[in-house]
Amino acid sequence: KNNPSTCEVHKMTQVGKCSRIGNDVKIAEKCSFKRSFIGNGVQIGAHSKIIDSVLMDYVTIEDNVSLTNCIISKDAIIRSKSILKDCRVGSGYEVQLSQNFLAKFFFRMIFRP
Repeated sequence: KNNPSTCEVHKMTQVGKCSRIGNDVKIAEKCSFKRSFIGNGVQIGAHSKIIDSVLMDYVTIEDNVSLTNCIISKDAIIRSKSILKDCRVGSGYEVQLSQNFLAKFFFRMIFRP
């Protein structure tokens, strides 16, 4: 289910019945979503596939990305042609171009005095 008044979902994108899309989301052409939650302010590039995953607010997914059973935290960026399965990406983390990972955790270390 989505809020069509604040979403831009390309007409060639498939959204499964058990998926939910937040507000101010932009989804490019030929994407596919199954059993996933897409938070507010998320941007998703063309030809991306999201299955059994959670994308929290303000995540950026570039073109040709595949996510399966992943949790992507707020403000994270997944660069083009990356494939992630069973991964957790921490807030603000950037997965570089053309990465392929299985069961990895990505978090930025923040040191405070």
